Amino acid sequence: MQHNIHMQDQVTNRIELIMGDQRLWMRRILEDLMTFSLITAMLAVGIVW
Repeated sequence: MQHNIHMQDQVTNRIELIMGDQRLWMRRILEDLMTFSLITAMLAVGIVW
């Protein structure tokens, strides 16, 4: 029984690690997208003007 709980803890820790990494990646991707859209918007305004 004790061994089973330990295994579950390890799995939970691994999942939390992966989720944490994903959150970092999501933030990085979101920032890149915002920068990209800003540049695109500025270019579009420049072309329109």
